[in-house]
This record gives sequence, C-alpha cells and structure tokens, in this order.
Amino acid sequence: MLFLLIAAGCGDGFPGTSGDADRGTPDSASPQDVSTYPESEQVAESEQEEAFGQAWDPGMADVTGSVEAVLAGGAVPGDDSAEPDAQAAAGPVVMRPVTLEPGMAAPELDVLEVVHGPAFSATPRPGRIRVVEFWATWCRPSQFSIRRMHEVKERMAHLVELIAITTEDPERVREFLGQQAVTGGTWGELADYSIAVDRDSRSFARYMDAAGQERIPCVFVTDRSGRIAWIGSPVEMDPVLEQIRDGRFDLDRSVRLFRARRRMMAAAWNEDVQGILEVLRELAEFREDEFRMLLMQLELLSVQRLYEEFGQLARTVMADRPDDAAMMNHIAWTIATAQGRGRDLNLAMSAAMRASEKMEHRHAGILDTVARVFYEQGDAAEALNWQKRAVQIQPYSLELQSTLRFYERQLNRQAESIQPSGETSGTPSERKSAGS
Repeated sequence: MLFLLIAAGCGDGFPGTSGDADRGTPDSASPQDVSTYPESEQVAESEQEEAFGQAWDPGMADVTGSVEAVLAGGAVPGDDSAEPDAQAAAGPVVMRPVTLEPGMAAPELDVLEVVHGPAFSATPRPGRIRVVEFWATWCRPSQFSIRRMHEVKERMAHLVELIAITTEDPERVREFLGQQAVTGGTWGELADYSIAVDRDSRSFARYMDAAGQERIPCVFVTDRSGRIAWIGSPVEMDPVLEQIRDGRFDLDRSVRLFRARRRMMAAAWNEDVQGILEVLRELAEFREDEFRMLLMQLELLSVQRLYEEFGQLARTVMADRPDDAAMMNHIAWTIATAQGRGRDLNLAMSAAMRASEKMEHRHAGILDTVARVFYEQGDAAEALNWQKRAVQIQPYSLELQSTLRFYERQLNRQAESIQPSGETSGTPSERKSAGS
C-alpha cells in the first residue's frame, strides 16, 4: 500500500486510510514522512501548517484519496451500500460534468450578509484580482487559511480583493471571529478582508458544485478580466497571484491541469490503473504536486509489477533529484517491499545509500530502509548492523525495535541451521501476513 501525504481538507471528499503501510515487520509503519527529516528544507511556517493539518489542493486531495484506495486493494469510495457485484454490473463510474473551470467567467456571488470587512460587488471589478474562498469556522485547515489570506492582503492589498464565504449561521461566524487565534489576537483581527454568509448555498452551488470541488478551504482566483484563472488551495495560491500580477500567468496550462486532475479522479474511481498512470505522467510533466505524483506513479508501477518501467522512471527521478533524500528513500523502500520477481535490489541499495549519505547516516527511517534492502539481498548480518544504528538514533521506536528483533531471530536461525517449531520463515512481509 502506498504511503501518501494525504491532504487534511474538510468536506465530503473521498475517505482515505490511516497511512498504515505494511513495513513487513511486527508493529511496523511506513517510510518516514519528508517533514520529519532533520535536514529537510521545511520552513517554520510549513511545519506549523503541517502540524495543524495543512490543506493542499482540494482537487488533489480527492485524487490521492481515490488512488490510495485502489493501491490498498479496497473498494474505490462511492456508494458504500452497493455490493461489489452490483457496482460492477452498473458499469464504469462517470464523473459528472463540470460547468465551471479555469478560463470561464466568474459567476455572480449571492450572499445573505457580509458579517466582517468591507462590502463587495456580486461580480469582480475590472482590473482587480479577486480571490473567493469557501471555508467554515469548524474546519481546522480553513482556520489556518485565515493567516494565508491575511498575508496576501498585506502584500497585495492594492491589487487583490479577498472574500471568504461560509454557509454557516451569521451569529456562529461572529462568535468564531471573536475567539482567540493561535497567532495572537482574535480571528477577526487577523482576517482583515471580507467574510460573508452564503444565501441558501447559492454561491457554493455556482462555484464549488459547478467546479466539482468537494473539500474546503478552496479558493477561486479571478484574473483582471473577470475570468476564473485557477482553482485550488489557499496554501498554493501565492505563485498564481504573483504570476497574474506580473502578467506571466499561463491560463491554458491552468485549464489543462484542471482537466487532467478530473481525468485522474475518474480513472481512480474506476480502478483504471493504466488510466491513472497516464494522467500521473502528464501531471509530473506539469511539475505540479511533483513529489506526490511521482510517488503514486512509482507505487502503481510496483503494484502492477511493471518493474522494467519502474526502474526506468526511478533512474530518471534519481538523476533529476540527486539531493532528494525523501524520494530516494521511497524508491528504495518500494523496491524492497515489492512482491514477485523482477525487482532491482541493486537499484534499491543505490537509492537507499544515497539517501542515507545525504542525511549523513543520521536519519533512523532511512537507516531502517538500508537494513531492509540488505535483508532482501540475503545479508541478515548487515541488515542487523544497520538496524542497530537506526535504533541507536530512535531508541524508543517500537517499530524499529521490533524489526531489530526479527533480524536477530533470522541470524540465530542461520547459526543454528534449524527452524524453531511454529516460526514462519521468509521475508518480514511474509511473516506479517502470516500473523506473526
């Protein structure tokens, strides 16, 4: 199962799983998240947003949730009440067509009341950039998007009009705005822009429903001519705003990217692995959400046992991202835990060692990966040595200790040249599936 960086958005998006990828050892976990790397290029702001549930592109949240379900071997999210046979008989899932996408005129807003900040017109003012955000007071990522909107207002107040819309009761919104914000002061003091309550969800229907968006916070950026330029997360809108401001924004690219993501969602719903791979390749070329797209592409190739194509992509990625320890680690781990013949353990070792060298052999998760590759190559003694180094760095990790004990048992078995009664031989993954 793929270890994904699933978005922490709010709404009716597809359910994901807990990220409990099978490491093939008792009490095991998936490869370390890039955000835990001691020397990863994570700014303090990003770390804070990760801690409170950072939301990235809502559209990609739906995509990764669906792809994760395919990789996990479970049902693609949909009608939970339907039996598998009934779902198959119904034929492929067809995504409902969208009536709003980048390049189209921004719909009119219809709000019940502006509860905070200045009033605004129903349509964008010519010559100004408009950001319309759909959010809710109860949604944690929505709360932290307030700071993002505030920072945009500080930098681009003369160019950008900011509007946030919720379907909640006006009094509930006022109550929330008076509450203490994590950054100090109240949420209302931080939110120095317009906040309005939707009228019978009309604006929500014209924007969110029309564009096929199911998670909040979600922003719709309108360019100076009144067209929707981009749809996505507040976390990712800064480059878009800067490009529009500087006259560098590529609207055609935005349209093609939006449509590609829709195709990805449709392929994931229908468990169309080849369709998913096709769109993943396209998205990787866009260099949009590149890390996640490459991870999913590699994992799908591995799951389908397309090891030759996996190796070609992995080598290209390693050449293009020579300093990316997280990516190297994921490549190595994916190969080491793959099933069947044809996997390239030499490539796995190369990736694992490069990742560990990049982290100066001080990251426990990567040392754990190196150990696993040695074990898969048949060298339990060297696997044990590297696992000991991992445990020295994180001595309280039950997962690492459990793996260490497994390697110790394998070495003892080899030394005794007998297999204890009831002990299952084979790889850690096989032992896990056998219920050890």
